[in-house]
Amino acid sequence: MSEKSVQNKILSYSFVAIQFICVVIIIATGPVIADGIYLFGQCAAIILGLWALLVMRHGLIRMVPDVGGNAVLIRQGPYRRVRHPMYTALILLMAALVFNEGSLLRFVTLAVLCLDLLGKLLYEEKLLRVSFDGYGAYCRTTWRLIPFIY
Repeated sequence: MSEKSVQNKILSYSFVAIQFICVVIIIATGPVIADGIYLFGQCAAIILGLWALLVMRHGLIRMVPDVGGNAVLIRQGPYRRVRHPMYTALILLMAALVFNEGSLLRFVTLAVLCLDLLGKLLYEEKLLRVSFDGYGAYCRTTWRLIPFIY
């Protein structure tokens, strides 16, 4: 394995480790079921995340941003409008929990999670552009995370 390949693996697993640590901190420092309007956000996040998982074939789901050997470009379901609906779902889910019962630790952790996911998706998109000829065109017709915003 080349030095560049090792560095890419370290970067990929670092994104996932930070993401995992942030989720654990948010879940461990408050309730895992929101109330009021935040419960609606939590439910919307779960529905979006499940929809994205159902659209993606089982063998294609990966935690790391690396493009697998059997990867295909998914353009249906939530992927018609948003390139990273699972990231959107995770941010929405964690934001619902943090805003439902916030603390400085939870807000800082949510910010770190958002920055980590942003870095992860930018890195993933760089890899996807190399792997799929049509990825640039797909990017011009979809939003990264939030329709009409980003």
